[in-house]
Amino acid sequence: MLDLEGARTERTVARAIPGSPGRWILEIVGLAGRAAASALANAVVLVDRSCLGLAEGELLVSDLPGREIAEGGRTAGRIVSTFHNGAHDVLVVETLRGRVDFPLVEERVLGLDSSGRLEVEGFSDFQDLAYEPAETDP
Repeated sequence: MLDLEGARTERTVARAIPGSPGRWILEIVGLAGRAAASALANAVVLVDRSCLGLAEGELLVSDLPGREIAEGGRTAGRIVSTFHNGAHDVLVVETLRGRVDFPLVEERVLGLDSSGRLEVEGFSDFQDLAYEPAETDP
């Protein structure tokens, strides 16, 4: 499903090639010519989860809000949202000190613990960067 400024159309993707971070180059069945493709530039692609071929226990970034985050077996906060900063995804974590932006990068993520918390390394290094959420934040 493609969503371009609120207008949704169902399409079939023949091929997907990773592009720049956070972007994909898609070959769409029935889409002919550069002009037709350009009209869909920056469209949001919505994919049914069952089509992704996720392994048992594999998560998407969109699955993380609402989960607790832990370091060294101790709960450090709750993930309230995520965003992409151009280089990688970032977790917004609500802690006792305020909100903390934590980079979601492979070298910091250990996986899920037996309680379903996201176990990470180095979260304490970011605690001093806590801020108060803006009134429009979730």
